Amino acid sequence: MERELIDQIRGGNFQAFEKLYHLYAGFVYNVALGILRNAEDSEEVVQEVFLILYRKINSFLRKSSLRTFIYRIAVNQAINLYRKRSHRTNCSSVSLTSQHKEADSEYSEYKELTEAVLNQLPVEHRLILTLREIEGLSYEDISKILKIPIGTVKSRLKRARESFMLKARELLEQEGLL
Repeated sequence: MERELIDQIRGGNFQAFEKLYHLYAGFVYNVALGILRNAEDSEEVVQEVFLILYRKINSFLRKSSLRTFIYRIAVNQAINLYRKRSHRTNCSSVSLTSQHKEADSEYSEYKELTEAVLNQLPVEHRLILTLREIEGLSYEDISKILKIPIGTVKSRLKRARESFMLKARELLEQEGLL
């Protein structure tokens, strides 16, 4: 299906591109949100990613999955926007998962804690945790997206998890929950 879709897009079929957009826009949004922590900026990244993808679909050589190709573009765009706007701090409460997912109160509490902790982490840690823990990508896919060796993915992920746990413990202690 992926091959057919790409071939259709390369042939100028805009409906196929719309289908691609609907298949991957949520994933791109979540990756951007994991880096930027801002819903509006994440929406901007989604738009940029698909503009770039439309222009660069012919450069996709199928050496990796389309998902990996799209994620690499998304990560680059989100990091670029983060750097451009790094002087601005925005820790508004935003969803890490699909905007359409309804949450019960237990899920909401967990989500709020997770977001609060992620907001305190460096962008490198947020990125690797988002790719692995939220998006569920494999070490190999993360390695391709970030263009780093798998061993580096594992060590960064270990440090990011340790940092996450330390910040979570601090936050829970501050709230008197530990």
